[in-house]
Amino acid sequence: MPTLTTVDITGITNTSVMSGGTILGSGELQMIIERGVCYSELPSPNINNSVAKSGAGDGSFVTEITGLTKDKKYYVRAYATTTSGTGYGNEVEFTAFGLESFAFAGKKTYIFPTNSGAGIWGSR
Repeated sequence: MPTLTTVDITGITNTSVMSGGTILGSGELQMIIERGVCYSELPSPNINNSVAKSGAGDGSFVTEITGLTKDKKYYVRAYATTTSGTGYGNEVEFTAFGLESFAFAGKKTYIFPTNSGAGIWGSR
């Protein structure tokens, strides 16, 4: 089976996120015929759950997961498939959220959520 790691989540918004993986080995020199990330609202997602495909082949990859629901927690794992089966990376969890904004003194101002549930704000 392929061995891989899941990369850190980036670009979290209300409805999308960037994720991916690094394939460390394909197991017995087999070709990677499909790779991507699988995700779910439940732990241990697999390719029978939702997937965001990212082509084929070895190496690192990044792909966008779309259609998420704001304020929901998701679990994601990178995957790679050969003719012998599918291998998975480590599980990463995140909550879909975005930057809320409003006009203040003629400037667009953003509220950045924090882990405590409070927000901090500042202009950009």
